[in-house]
Amino acid sequence: MCFFVGEYFEAKLLNNTSQSQVDPLSEHWIDLRLISTLRLILAATALLVLFIDPSEPGRYVNATYVVLALYTIYSALVLIVSFRRSDLIPTQYMHWIDMVWYLALIALSNGTSSIFFNFFFFAILVASFGWGYMAGLRLTLVSTVLFTVVGVLTALQEPAIELNRLMLRPIQLVILGFLISRWGGFRINLRNRLQLLRDVTLFSNPRFGIDRTINAVLESLRAFYDADGALLLFPAKDGDESYQIYRIRRGSQVNGASPATITAEAAALFLLPSPYHAVIHNKDGQGQTLYFDLNTRHFLPADSAMSDRVAGALETSNYLSVPVHHHDEPIGRLYVCGGPHRFDNSAVDFVLELMNHITPLLENIRLVDTLASDAAEQERQRIARDIHDSVIQPYVGLQLGIAALAQKLRGGNTEILDN
Repeated sequence: MCFFVGEYFEAKLLNNTSQSQVDPLSEHWIDLRLISTLRLILAATALLVLFIDPSEPGRYVNATYVVLALYTIYSALVLIVSFRRSDLIPTQYMHWIDMVWYLALIALSNGTSSIFFNFFFFAILVASFGWGYMAGLRLTLVSTVLFTVVGVLTALQEPAIELNRLMLRPIQLVILGFLISRWGGFRINLRNRLQLLRDVTLFSNPRFGIDRTINAVLESLRAFYDADGALLLFPAKDGDESYQIYRIRRGSQVNGASPATITAEAAALFLLPSPYHAVIHNKDGQGQTLYFDLNTRHFLPADSAMSDRVAGALETSNYLSVPVHHHDEPIGRLYVCGGPHRFDNSAVDFVLELMNHITPLLENIRLVDTLASDAAEQERQRIARDIHDSVIQPYVGLQLGIAALAQKLRGGNTEILDN
């Protein structure tokens, strides 16, 4: 059952990344209904197995049957509600509620030897693949501690303590729970990264213009890391020494407003340390500053004073900074600032890959804008030539003829009136 849940989430991930448009609400309902169905099958099957083979539970038999029957009824009610009003179910707490049920079943049955021990992995799978690594890890640690406490308390009531199960099962729960959590968190992170790559591709539309496209990409990147802001530094379009700054802050509206322009001297601080080094600056608690060499792919000692000045200018305590290249030439620098996320080398690789994916799209949009401007200028020149050839020249000829007639009339030549 637990492995089936894992295979389902992996298939769902591949299906989501292959679809061009996904309805998040519909996907949430489908997940909830499937998990509710599996929960009911798990509970009903366990109840049926106990009726067929009543060798367990060994203690508090009637109470165990009652709790398991109540859990089956609870699972059925959750399934019914999920088909009618999914918004009534607190999905972020369902795995915790399941854990409480499993602890009760383990305490009433055979303690550390209980067959209900494996039910914990169902809850950990749901938490990890539904809510990420930290959710699965928290559930794993809490389950391990409570299971150990319940195991010790029940073992004290037995004449002989099964020390091997009391020691091995918590270790098994921690190790497998940690692996499941890491795997689930990795899959969710991968899905979110693919979703971000798809979104920024959709944003890269020439109809939106270069400024609105860059602002939309920065907002998507900021939201992905739950950061306080994002900043992109580009050389100005007119080819002088100035730079354009695109900046997005948490809560700001994405629009096509033109970026601010600063001098090369003011931009020099944000272009450090070099076009071939990324910077990870974490100063929350036991923070540190690291340079990541893009050529050797090694971390190097950092100039903390310089990084602190950059952090002060950005008004943040932690940031990720990567250079932006196009055709292997440095053209700017990107900053992701603030937020609860601690940046690492995987974040550097992903943001670099994202910018390598976006930069050609932005260049294409810039070229389309240039072509559109050139086409408009050529059209204006063509209209001007048409006006000159079809309207201006006859008008000038008529004006000259009228001037000649006026001159003859002023000279007393009245013969032109008879013609």
